[in-house]
Amino acid sequence: MSVSPTPKPKNTLLQLILNFLRGVLIGIAEIIPGISGGTIALITGVYSRIINSAAEAFKGLALLATFSKNNWVQAGTRFRSMSWSMLIPMLIGMVVALFAAAGVVEPLLEQYPTLTKALFAGLITASLAVPIRLSGGR
Repeated sequence: MSVSPTPKPKNTLLQLILNFLRGVLIGIAEIIPGISGGTIALITGVYSRIINSAAEAFKGLALLATFSKNNWVQAGTRFRSMSWSMLIPMLIGMVVALFAAAGVVEPLLEQYPTLTKALFAGLITASLAVPIRLSGGR
């Protein structure tokens, strides 16, 4: 069974920074009620690469679980086909955002509940535009 790796863009410093920023946006989205990190990944154009990499990771882990040396080699191929140059900066960005934004949301909800909830509602509404457009809706 051969694995055809997904084409990977060049790893420039700009790409690494953009992937970090995408991770920051996804991390912030995970803190805000009603907004999904997956939606932000879709909006920023990395959703399919994340899903493909996750699929390769699970396939690789399943191969490792067989404890067969031949399957371990195939698992290594699966892991190498993942978009690590995208995933690692994004994960770092997500962790940074989670820690940085977590301390901000609760005080905002306590001090400005109406404005904060209105902001969340606006963000939720805006985040619906891309999936609707991608699904062929208007």
